[in-house]
Amino acid sequence: KLNGTDSNSGTLSGDSDSTVSLQGSLTNQTADSKVISNGNLYLAGVTIDGGVVDASAAGVYVEVTGSSTLKNGTFSLGSGGHLNIDAGQQLAIDGESSFTNDGTISINSNQLNYGTSLYFNTDTTINGIGDILLNAGSSYSQFDTASGATVTLGAGQTLHGSGNVSAAIVNQGTLSSDVVDGAINFGNYTLENDNVIQADNQSTINFNSIHISNSGGQITASNQSVIKMNGATVDGGQIAADANSHIDWSSGYLTGSVI
Repeated sequence: KLNGTDSNSGTLSGDSDSTVSLQGSLTNQTADSKVISNGNLYLAGVTIDGGVVDASAAGVYVEVTGSSTLKNGTFSLGSGGHLNIDAGQQLAIDGESSFTNDGTISINSNQLNYGTSLYFNTDTTINGIGDILLNAGSSYSQFDTASGATVTLGAGQTLHGSGNVSAAIVNQGTLSSDVVDGAINFGNYTLENDNVIQADNQSTINFNSIHISNSGGQITASNQSVIKMNGATVDGGQIAADANSHIDWSSGYLTGSVI
């Protein structure tokens, strides 16, 4: 356990039966300085600046128990791994950071009624084959970017569940509202959809005062689901609903799209 202001020029490592807990401030002094977890890693209110946070071993658990920041470094979550952001906490990504998700990131992992977020303060691409779960609905599960920052969801990423998305996004993967009676609410940010946005499984997507560049993508509603366009502008691409679903336009514009 580290608690305070520390620096690391080598490797901090825990084995598969151990727990590494970090609190305070940790500066990795070189690009090769590492924090490696093969078991459990607790980010208990820590800023890690630089270097590598390696949770790529299969089945690793990373738990954000206090709001924390990963800055100017490389983060990797491995296959079968879990990054759980506990209720009321925030994990922020800042600086020139590399982010690979091959596991599951759960925003509000314990589903309590406290605002919880994954927040990007700078342009970031999320690589790998994994999913990001909005796990508690509405403001209790938030995927956010700072003003001027854009997140690119790689082709292997799925952002899904029920919650709020207040983020500028380039979607090369899948955005999916898929919780029965739940909704994903997209706020007034830009959204470039190069693949799939879908409402499925009796769920709802609310597009609120948003511009969607959809020339390379599809927006679909299926299995008794609804997409609501509230002041949305959609450019290009395909928009479709199956026989048991529908798309509601209260206001907005549609240019060059195929319905």
